[in-house]
Amino acid sequence: MSDFEYFFSFFGLLLGLTVAEVAVRFADAIDGHRRRPIGVLTPLLAIFVLLDISSFWLFTWSARDIILINWPTIFIALVVALLYFLSAALVFPRTPDDWLSLDENFWARKRYVLGGILTVNVILHLLLFTRAVPKITEYWFFVHKLIYFGPVIWAWKTNKRWAVIVALLLAIASYGLEYSNVLPTSEWGIKLGLDGTVADSASTSGATVPR
Repeated sequence: MSDFEYFFSFFGLLLGLTVAEVAVRFADAIDGHRRRPIGVLTPLLAIFVLLDISSFWLFTWSARDIILINWPTIFIALVVALLYFLSAALVFPRTPDDWLSLDENFWARKRYVLGGILTVNVILHLLLFTRAVPKITEYWFFVHKLIYFGPVIWAWKTNKRWAVIVALLLAIASYGLEYSNVLPTSEWGIKLGLDGTVADSASTSGATVPR
C-alpha cells in the first residue's frame, strides 16, 4: 500500500461516515414524514451536500500524484473532513422533536451548512493556488468558478424560498455540467492536470472539479 493509499483509506473513511450521516438522517426524515413534513428545501440541500462530498472525494483520488503526504496534509484533511461532517450533521434535525417541519430546520441552519461547504472549497482553491495561479485573462477559469460558487453563495445569502430552490437546483446541476465535459478546461486547470491528466495511470480519467 502506497503512502497515498494509506492516507486515502483514512480520509475516505471520514468522508464515508459523513455520507452515512446524511443518509441515515434522510431515512429518518422519510420515516417520520407524517408527523413532520419533509418539504423540498432540506432534500435539495442534502443532495447538494452529498454531491459536493462525492466531488471532493473524486478530486482527491484523481490528484493523488500531486498530493504530498505529510503532517500538514493530514491536518488539512482532518479540517476538511470535520467541516464536511459538521455541515452534513446540520442538514437534518438531530432529534425528532427539534422542529415542527424540516423547512424550519433548514432556515435555521442552511447558512452554517453552506458556509461549511464553501469554506472547504475555498481551502481547496487556496491549496491549488500554491501550485498555479490563474491569469486574470483566463476566461474559462472564471466561468467554471461562477458556475459553482455563484449558486452556492446565492443560496447561502438569500432568505427567499423560491430563490433558494432555484439556487440549489443550479448548484446541483453544475456538477452535471462540469463532469459532462461540455465546457473546456481552463488553462489553470490544464496546468494542474484537472482535465483528467493528473495521473497518467489514473483509473478516474474523467475531468475533475474544480476546473
